[in-house]
Amino acid sequence: CWNYATKHRDIFWRGWMQAPLSVTGGSCSLWRSVVMSRLDLGLRRRSLKNPEAVMQLHREFLRAGSDVCQAFTFYASEDKLNNRGHSAGQHGCYGINTAACNLVRSASYPEGALIAGGVSQTPTYLTAVSPEAVKDEVKKQLKVFKEQKVDLMIAEYYEHVEEAEWHIHAIKEYMPGTPICASLAINADSDVHGVPTGECGVRLVKAGADVIGVNCHFDPFRCIEAVVKMRDAVKEAGLKCHFMVQPL
Repeated sequence: CWNYATKHRDIFWRGWMQAPLSVTGGSCSLWRSVVMSRLDLGLRRRSLKNPEAVMQLHREFLRAGSDVCQAFTFYASEDKLNNRGHSAGQHGCYGINTAACNLVRSASYPEGALIAGGVSQTPTYLTAVSPEAVKDEVKKQLKVFKEQKVDLMIAEYYEHVEEAEWHIHAIKEYMPGTPICASLAINADSDVHGVPTGECGVRLVKAGADVIGVNCHFDPFRCIEAVVKMRDAVKEAGLKCHFMVQPL
C-alpha cells in the first residue's frame, strides 16, 4: 500500500539533492492574510467549512512554484483543539486533518507536487508526566497521515528540542520509512530550556530527522544564523542531514 508514496519520496530526495525545494506552510492561521477572519481555533475548520477556498490557496502556492504542499494541520492536535473550549474541538483532529489531507492531495498531485502532513508542539508537553503521554497525543494525528499516505512529515514550531525529539520518535514508530523534516522555533542561541542551538540540531538528527532547521518567530537572516550553527554542530558530530529554513 506504500508503493505510490515510496515513489514520491524518491522524487523528494532526488529533488532535494539537485536544488533547494520550496515547501508551503501548513498553518491554519494563514487565513489571516487571505480572508478577514478572526485568528482563533475556528480557522482549523476551513478545510471542512470552506473547502474550495482552501483548494484555491493550495493552487496559489503551486502557481508560485511550490514543490511540496503541506496540509493545513498546524496546531490541530486533539488537545489543542479542545484546550480553549472552542467549537472547533467538536470536529476532532481526525475529521479536520482528514479533510485537509484530501484537499491538499487533490490540488497537488495533478500538478506533480508532493504532499506533507504536519505536527507541532502540544499543550500536553507542558504538563506531561512522561514522553509516552506526548507521543500518544501525536499519534492521534499520525493515524490520519498514515491512512492518507502522505509523502513526508513536517514536525515544526517547537520551542523545546526535547518535545521535538519525542514527536520524531512517534513518527518513526508509527510511520516507519517516512521522511521527517523537523524545525524549531528558536533563535541562534538556544531553545527555551537553554539547550544551545547547535546541540539542538545534533539532537534532532540523532532522534531520526532527515531534514532539520528553524521556523517562525524571526526574520530570514536570524533564521539562517541559527541553521548555520546547527549545520556546523552536526558536521562536527560526524552526522549528516539536510537543512531548511521556514522564516516568519
